[in-house]
Amino acid sequence: MSDLSFSFIVIGKNEGWKLSKCLDSINHAIEIAELKNTELIYVDSKSSDDSVERALKKPGIRVFCVTGKCNAAIGRKIGGNEAKGDVLVFLDGDMELQSDFLPEVISLYSKGVRFISGQIIEYFYDENWKKIGERKVFADHKLNKYDLTNGGAFVIAADQWKLVNGMRTKYVRSEDIDITYRLIQKGYYVFRSKELFVIHHTIQYDYNTTVINEISNFRNYLFRGLLIRDHLFNYKIIKRVIRINYTLLFLLFSTILSVVFSNFLFLLIYLVLIGLRSYLHYQKIKTVVNTGYLLSLFKYIFIDISGTIGIFFFFPKNISVDYIEQKTE
Repeated sequence: MSDLSFSFIVIGKNEGWKLSKCLDSINHAIEIAELKNTELIYVDSKSSDDSVERALKKPGIRVFCVTGKCNAAIGRKIGGNEAKGDVLVFLDGDMELQSDFLPEVISLYSKGVRFISGQIIEYFYDENWKKIGERKVFADHKLNKYDLTNGGAFVIAADQWKLVNGMRTKYVRSEDIDITYRLIQKGYYVFRSKELFVIHHTIQYDYNTTVINEISNFRNYLFRGLLIRDHLFNYKIIKRVIRINYTLLFLLFSTILSVVFSNFLFLLIYLVLIGLRSYLHYQKIKTVVNTGYLLSLFKYIFIDISGTIGIFFFFPKNISVDYIEQKTE
């Protein structure tokens, strides 16, 4: 049992049965951990299925519906603004919270750790929601230590969330990485526990993608460049930025060198490098996607080009947060 108050914040859109699993897992974990001061918040981003109705069936839940523009940052910002707990637990609506993780959070809190995540297992499905594979997201050597990145499932002290004013709603993509970088700049790193945090029920994001689909994602890929520019002078994460974006940075410099020296050999070197990187990535995901290597190669090149454009020419503004509280009838 803990004297801490917990706010569980779930965001989602059209999650259906996965949302029911998520909310049930939270209530089960609360019961196992014997938490007495809790609240459950669900923020819905204009679902067209019965997600809101499913959520409203859960006793004591507070449900908020986005009425303006939607993205994950907006959903989490609404949840964070409405939360009353000392500890904020953020989950996506397609995730199952594991009951053993809350005691781990309480233990880490007692040691002064205030920004926490853990191991994640992804269950992959096909378009008919038939399970086709699973994998652990983090290798063992990345666990039980402080990390420089984070995803949609995390635990954070309410005062740390408020310190950086939550998530920036201009980020349609990479909003979770952006807030992690801003917290790191202020000296707060995320601790990644070895304990299993959530099971993520998902379809691999590029499971059945096409060239047209990738081109239509152009604006989303610009956020990679925005993230680089916004954190250009955050020396604490510079090594990770280079490691994650090395092909994009090589494309940028090889393009400059090719123009300056009128020698396109530099771009050929980039093509070899991106070909190798996309091949290694494809080997990891080929059992859970319905596409081939050439499309993976195109995607990686397109992401690098889009990200490079984003560094110099993409200046989105924060989006206003508009929502209502949905009451049971």
